[in-house]
Amino acid sequence: MFSIKSTHRLVLALVVGSIARLATAADVSVSEEELLLGDNRMEDLQYKVELDEAGKPLRLGAIRRVYVIGPVDAPPVILLHELPGLRDGDIDLGVRLGRTFRVWVPLLFGVPNQGNTGTSPGKEQACDSGLFECHSTRASHPILDDLRTLVKRVCTAKDCAIIGMCLTGSFPLSLIHDGRVVALVLAQPSLPFPRWWKPFTFFRRGIDISETQTAAAMKVASEKQASVFMIPFHGDPLSSHRSFRELQQRIRPTTNISLTCQEEHGHFLDHSSLIHDKDHPEESDQRLQTLTAFLDGRLRLPPPPKPGSC
Repeated sequence: MFSIKSTHRLVLALVVGSIARLATAADVSVSEEELLLGDNRMEDLQYKVELDEAGKPLRLGAIRRVYVIGPVDAPPVILLHELPGLRDGDIDLGVRLGRTFRVWVPLLFGVPNQGNTGTSPGKEQACDSGLFECHSTRASHPILDDLRTLVKRVCTAKDCAIIGMCLTGSFPLSLIHDGRVVALVLAQPSLPFPRWWKPFTFFRRGIDISETQTAAAMKVASEKQASVFMIPFHGDPLSSHRSFRELQQRIRPTTNISLTCQEEHGHFLDHSSLIHDKDHPEESDQRLQTLTAFLDGRLRLPPPPKPGSC
């Protein structure tokens, strides 16, 4: 028999699926004028637009903008945004981390401050465009090729970290092969997304990175003596607890790495574990402090490797 919480989650799954199914097929392309307006909004928040050698906004394939914030000489951190796009919460997280790190935020799709509602074109821009494989447990996301180019640009001179969230939650594992990536943050990995016509597979849909891909990533992580930080909410309706445990079990046996897991119960329907929650600011601040301490511990004062701790 379903519990009340399970029923609520199932209803949410059906609603989310219905929104996706009924979403308009309108053109979701973004013009250069819209991007320039987005640049202005980001610059108002002290971000800078990364430029190429010709002095124009850097473009890396499908990635049409890369925003940067923080001290030039600080350890580099690449922050990958979630759905529905580079929204205000993701931008705010970059600002907060930018107080002590050099934070690079690639615009994976859409425009800055893209809305939070179900009518946002974010899913179409990410999934229907082919940049992300949103329903596969053996995904080969095309956007990763462009991100690898960014990693090689940012993570060559210094040890660096990559933070993935929601649909990018497992991406740091795929990007550890390049440059001096030594710290991975896997926050509420949510792919593959549930299919609306298969609601009863919602909590056992797996993870978008295969066992073979994970093993290859952890081999490199062991060689680099990397640190891994995993953080979801236990009751997250989008990032399955069962899928998180599956990924955790793949990573845990890896030798010569530091592994930290912080799975919290959170509040009803909580999802974005690293985004500031104005309704629960103290809890959000504590999670940010934990994240900052993790990044400091590997990028500034590397600790001795230790066995998996979760």
